[in-house]
Amino acid sequence: MAAAACGGSSTGPTPGPLSLTCPPQVEGQAADPAGIPVQYQVTVQGGRPPAPVVCTPASGSTFPVGSTSVSCTVTDASLQTTGCTFPVLVTQIPRLRRTRFLAFGDSMTAGQTSLAPMLLMTVGLPDAYPGQLEQKLKARYTAQDITVLNRGRGGETAARGLERLPGVLDEDRPEVLLLLEGVNNIRFVPTEQVAEYLDDMVRAARRRNIDVLIATLLPTTDDRLERIKDLNEEIFDIARRRRIGDPVDLFSVFSSEPSLIGMDGLHPTAAGYSRMAEVFFEAIRERFEEHPPSESIALGMQAPASPGRGAPSTSAAPPPSEETGSRSPLDGKQRTARRRAPQR
Repeated sequence: MAAAACGGSSTGPTPGPLSLTCPPQVEGQAADPAGIPVQYQVTVQGGRPPAPVVCTPASGSTFPVGSTSVSCTVTDASLQTTGCTFPVLVTQIPRLRRTRFLAFGDSMTAGQTSLAPMLLMTVGLPDAYPGQLEQKLKARYTAQDITVLNRGRGGETAARGLERLPGVLDEDRPEVLLLLEGVNNIRFVPTEQVAEYLDDMVRAARRRNIDVLIATLLPTTDDRLERIKDLNEEIFDIARRRRIGDPVDLFSVFSSEPSLIGMDGLHPTAAGYSRMAEVFFEAIRERFEEHPPSESIALGMQAPASPGRGAPSTSAAPPPSEETGSRSPLDGKQRTARRRAPQR
């Protein structure tokens, strides 16, 4: 007797348990506090298909600046369900409250260096500190158009600088003046007189509602050093009286790194110009960079209490009136004796 064939159905392998894997964190940068669309992926394993995934907010949604929690769930054909969550962190591209800068001064701004004690050469505008500074600012503040104009003139005295500056300010219309001047006539002109020239330059900028970052003079290896120290004290006094914020203290930086001064004992080396750009960059970042409250909260930071990042700059205040902003009635010796702030 022939045996009857048994009927039946074949089945595939038993699916594994359903799981859903989310990324640890998804990050993005936005030019605007409203945020940007963010794409992400989650991975389903096991379970019996179909197993659709539902995430809130969905991939491709616009995520605002800050941290947003995303919740995802999956349910398969056998009604197994599981889920996971992860944060999407969107930070705002840094922004500056000022974007147009004018670097004004003598050969230190123009970009001269020395290959031998009596041999000067120009490193070229891109390699002078203003050119390097512009590249640093553009690399960080990618959502803005940053300009740093180089108006340095080799051999210029502070008196000639004072004559030239108003016309340059009117023509270039900067938002911030980067001022480094005074070493070329410091041997032959009283320190107090050079300081008055610098003070008048600051006043010329402030009358035009231009912020000022005034820098201390670099150290030298010759007999000008003591006069430079005295003038730098005057520069700190000018910054205080004109309420423009602390000077950019190049003197302290180069005093601690003497190899940045070239063979003539006066002009920076190529590395020195790079260091100048770094110091000005940090001063601009500290003074003018915006930090939105929403970003600070998202990153768990407290808003800064001191002037600088996220706080109004003292130099952004209206220019002082001629009455309150006039020069101190004290003569130079009295001012120096009253003050005598150490070089920082």
